Amino acid sequence: MLSLNSSPTELTTAATDALLAICALWAMATVIRLRSPEEWKARTWATVFGLLAVGAALGACVHGFVWAAATQSKLWPPIYLSLGLTVALFMAGAIYDVRGYSTSRKSLPVLIIVALAFFAVTQVGKGNFLWFVAYELVAMLISLGIYGLLTWQRRVPGAWLMLLGVTLTIVASAIQATKTLGWGGPIPVNSDGIFHLVQIVAIVVLVGGLRRGLISPVDEVSRVGAR
Repeated sequence: MLSLNSSPTELTTAATDALLAICALWAMATVIRLRSPEEWKARTWATVFGLLAVGAALGACVHGFVWAAATQSKLWPPIYLSLGLTVALFMAGAIYDVRGYSTSRKSLPVLIIVALAFFAVTQVGKGNFLWFVAYELVAMLISLGIYGLLTWQRRVPGAWLMLLGVTLTIVASAIQATKTLGWGGPIPVNSDGIFHLVQIVAIVVLVGGLRRGLISPVDEVSRVGAR
């Protein structure tokens, strides 16, 4: 029978992971309900949030309960896989905004293969998850450049919100990577918990950007690499 983790910080990490999963599901539902004519973009971002919800929900289970070592080791791979695919779809969404439907669709298989390759690296030996962190960082920096350009060009509605959302995502990842930030008190929170909270804010901002972009779609002719 499962029992709750006795570590207060692990419990708060699980709680913030659960909040992140709920927020991601809300984001997915919100994007789907917009019924935008840009169906590919909407489906891509809905999948981003769906995959993130899966990873966060599994993370809440891992941190919140006491597991046998063998069982816990089997729970981490699907978390890494879902997060890797989340990054791949995130990139596909950013590419859509800057290059259009055709380029985004053609790039998706390549992005997924890259995500699977980095996932495979994390499963070999110890400490190789740093390679996955590097993969995520590169993807987010590319997305940062894309939305920085689109904000400057004022070509895609809501691009500045997407830029802010990506920036917050990078900040959240940096906080998690430090493994030193946190606070004590009656409700102690470590760097993982802070990461989840900042990522929740990032999701809300990203949904705001997506709402503007999907409600007021850009004519494909105005995009570089139009169909």
